[in-house]
Amino acid sequence: MPARADLIPDAFRARVAGRPADAEGGVDGNAWLASLPRLLDECLSTWKAQPDGPAAFGECALVVPVRVGKERAALKVTWPHAEARHEHLALRAWRGTGAVRMRAADPARWALLLERCEPAVRLHEMSALDACETIGLIHARLTHPALPQLDTASAWCARIRERLESSPPPMPRRFVQQGIALARDLPQADRIDATLVHSDLHDDNVMQTRRAGTVDGFVAIDPKPLAGEPALAVAPLLWNRWDEAA
Repeated sequence: MPARADLIPDAFRARVAGRPADAEGGVDGNAWLASLPRLLDECLSTWKAQPDGPAAFGECALVVPVRVGKERAALKVTWPHAEARHEHLALRAWRGTGAVRMRAADPARWALLLERCEPAVRLHEMSALDACETIGLIHARLTHPALPQLDTASAWCARIRERLESSPPPMPRRFVQQGIALARDLPQADRIDATLVHSDLHDDNVMQTRRAGTVDGFVAIDPKPLAGEPALAVAPLLWNRWDEAA
């Protein structure tokens, strides 16, 4: 068995297998999965960490609970894709204020050593309103000036406008024209690219920690950072519980 292949759940392999490379110079899902046991072994060795339970996973990342000495931590290794490229920079900027605390990063391996967190079960049990209020408090703690390395909201709007103008209308044309107008006008707003924004902040990207100084024990994870305007964080929060909110 290749080194640390035992840490990779079959369900995660199935989720990543067959994906094309995300960008020029990237790696496709099959090639990355083939390298993942070695990556895990190298990260565990570098950070002197020992696996401490079964791995969890999301759409693109594997998270292995580990111990570094006597301390609980988590090793996160991500399939290379553009949205995660600067995750370590955002977590370093926030320094555990509102977000999961990062202990170390190895950007070349797309690997992070994080504080150990638990699923935010209490958040999912809240009403949509209470959950939104709690996440809003987390969002307020993530206020930080934008980082120069990040993609920008103005560039994001330009890509949306180009797609809407060059593709068949996905909905009634009056809505498409309104979207084009907004995508044209919003980048002109003052300070549209001024703030470091967690662009995917919703219930499933919030965890619980035992650490003090948090919002009722909750912290944000998986930021997909963007240089933008804080109001951008509202949309993913609504989409995640749309049926209930509506």
